[in-house]
Amino acid sequence: QSTMALHQPDEAAPLLSDDASIVSPSKKTPVRDLAAFWLFGLTNNFPYVIMLSAANDILAKNNPGLGTGIILLAAILPDLCLKSFFPFVMQRMSFFMRVGVVVLLNLASFIIVALSDATWLSLFGVACASLCSGMGEITFLALTAHYSDTCITAWSSGTGGAGVLGALSYLGLTLIVSPSTALLIMVVGPCIMAVSYLLVLTPSPAKGSCQGARVPVSMLFLVSSPCLHCSLVAGQLCTLTAAIVHNSLAETRNREKPLDRIPLTMRLRMVVPLLPYMVPLFVVYLAEYLINQGIFDSVYWDGIFIDKDTQYRAFQTLYQCGVFVSRSSFSFIRIERIWIPSVLQCINLALFCLDCRFKIVPSIWVWFLAIFYEGMLGGAAYVNAFHLISTTAHTDFREFSMAIGAVAASLGIALAGAGSIGLHEAFKNVGPR
Repeated sequence: QSTMALHQPDEAAPLLSDDASIVSPSKKTPVRDLAAFWLFGLTNNFPYVIMLSAANDILAKNNPGLGTGIILLAAILPDLCLKSFFPFVMQRMSFFMRVGVVVLLNLASFIIVALSDATWLSLFGVACASLCSGMGEITFLALTAHYSDTCITAWSSGTGGAGVLGALSYLGLTLIVSPSTALLIMVVGPCIMAVSYLLVLTPSPAKGSCQGARVPVSMLFLVSSPCLHCSLVAGQLCTLTAAIVHNSLAETRNREKPLDRIPLTMRLRMVVPLLPYMVPLFVVYLAEYLINQGIFDSVYWDGIFIDKDTQYRAFQTLYQCGVFVSRSSFSFIRIERIWIPSVLQCINLALFCLDCRFKIVPSIWVWFLAIFYEGMLGGAAYVNAFHLISTTAHTDFREFSMAIGAVAASLGIALAGAGSIGLHEAFKNVGPR
């Protein structure tokens, strides 16, 4: 076989279905698994959503002069730092241990922010929510590699549901109780996460395993080979590696090595094939969080049926509704070219900035529709990107690929947090409409 022959898609295609560890698309996924991953997505993103929805209230209690961008930075920088290294070492911890840490961070975030009386302590609580969200996303996305592909859709829908239920529940509770009391009520979330993992999710060896995926030794040489860079084709993940492994699977079956023993430099090279999916994710999240945290708190209508603070919460709620709808509609609408939502979101950012500066839109209802559309673009990019990663990655790399793919969104949000501070300063004096 020549090297060029291995580049043909029909040579690599069987690899995606021949491996026994890959769940057949036709196999019906247990309802328990779908419910568990939906609840994982819901409860994992709950603290993150609540902290952003409560950003104005958190700052109003201690330091109302700060823009909400500081809350976004506290909510994303710990997440980004964690995602930068955790996928490379996570195989040393069992899923049981990882989920336990996520539950504790989830619980701590609500309690600390609710009871804090200093800005730094509130930001520490927000950072706990960030670590919870980041570690949880890596853990549960990696866990989907051991279950049916439809669990990714369930997880994505759950994360979208967290946005809707989180923003709505906080908005509703703050109408009848104080923000601090509302945060304390939210501790039911981590309890649901623990129950879902222990009692709802069907048993699997991965639930108690300390090891990650196992990789044939022949792959170690392929990952470090310069030929890998010649085999990268958009829409095909590591085609050359996959084809060679498919051709030599019988020879390498007894020469396996744990993924956590692969040198760091080789793992970094494994990230390169993921860039066609990670870059659009980065762009779409950068644009939408510049809108959410840099513009939302500077736009409000005076003398209408809701006050300024409620308008901000409504903006966040509608955004999360859009995310939920698009992440839940993957079974009906799929997007192969995920750069399209990224481009449209950048156009959104430009239009929102123009309207904030010149007050072109006369009605808040137009803003409501635009924000819902903004959320739909972000949700569509997320669920389609991770589906493409899951279906194109070789099964031996799938757990690692799903985990490292999450870094792109966090990096975009982190840069948006820094940029939103500048946008807040630029638009803070525009005044009401």
